[in-house]
Amino acid sequence: MGRPVGNPCECGLHYVRGLAADEKYHAKIHSEYARGPKIAVLGRLPSLSLVGEFTFHAVDSSVPVDMRRKLARVAMVAYGSIPGPAGYYGIVTEDDEHLYILASKSHAIAMVITALDSYFWKLAWGSHGSIELVGREAISRRGPKVARVWVAANYRRKGLTTSLIIEASKHLGVDTQMLGWELPFTEGGSAIVRKFSPVAFMGCCDGFTLREVLNTSSP
Repeated sequence: MGRPVGNPCECGLHYVRGLAADEKYHAKIHSEYARGPKIAVLGRLPSLSLVGEFTFHAVDSSVPVDMRRKLARVAMVAYGSIPGPAGYYGIVTEDDEHLYILASKSHAIAMVITALDSYFWKLAWGSHGSIELVGREAISRRGPKVARVWVAANYRRKGLTTSLIIEASKHLGVDTQMLGWELPFTEGGSAIVRKFSPVAFMGCCDGFTLREVLNTSSP
């Protein structure tokens, strides 16, 4: 496939400036990227707690599937600006996917996606941001990992990511130190993991991805 046509934007959309249809569509997508998507069914989802002025919501298998699919819009908005798959489509599998949302009224302004995994690599932070493998074998256990994290552009650098992950871990009933972290990381993702685990952490990925991570992060 060729490269996307048009001007790239931080929201993830390529569009042709000056073309009315493209400008209109870009305005919609960029607004969702900046303010979070407006999702009407958020008003029907119970608020479990408050994080500052924002409501915290958990989307798990107890939420009807039609609602889950509508709430998955926030994952699709995040997908535009984060490499990799969207990570949540409203379907709950044996990996027990959870979508956690911070909301400002009907706008989903931040999200964390978690899922169960069976293999955890013990990893440590090396020099210059590198990642090093501790031990040769993955630890085999069934437990939760953080798969995706996203905050709408207008709400970044306010500590919301940290608060959201803490609330999500409480809902899951685990300490944050027991969470796995799906690899590979973005630059922002590395910073988040370092906040919770400044020395070592548990990473989740297949062997091929692990080799790539170790090779590309080497100083």
